[in-house]
Amino acid sequence: FNTPKKSWDELQALIDDEDVYNVDGDKSYGREDEPHVTLLYGTLPSVTDNEIKEILYSEPTPKVSIKNISLFENDKFDVLKFDANGKILNNLNKKLSEIPNENSFPDYIPHLTICYLKSGKGEKVIKILKNLFDLKEFNEKLKISEYIYSKVDGSKIKYKLKSN
Repeated sequence: FNTPKKSWDELQALIDDEDVYNVDGDKSYGREDEPHVTLLYGTLPSVTDNEIKEILYSEPTPKVSIKNISLFENDKFDVLKFDANGKILNNLNKKLSEIPNENSFPDYIPHLTICYLKSGKGEKVIKILKNLFDLKEFNEKLKISEYIYSKVDGSKIKYKLKSN
């Protein structure tokens, strides 16, 4: 997604380091430094790059908007996120779910993770952000330029998209 890096860094700077949830040696928590919307988590090693490519190119370039800042909450951490909307996101998730995967989330909720926060800190951060921004009017359209397939082995494949 073409999220302006400066704007993303400015947003991240509004979050107090004391509120951020980190796990030593695990970079999957903390501040999100690669803004993205996940289509499906957990494809298995048996899935070929070509299978992924065929599915991704089976739909037109998605039109995605992000609205509202909200949370996923659990006992360990709160996930601060933007809600993402786009019919094609759901279509692609459904198609990708048909290939071998170990996704354990039963419902697909498109979102753009901002940061993992310590449990119970999410509402505080949202309140701070609401005081700084008019989130009721927030509706950002994202320009999608590529898909990135993050493989089990940690490598990544980029699939460029036509301009929309």
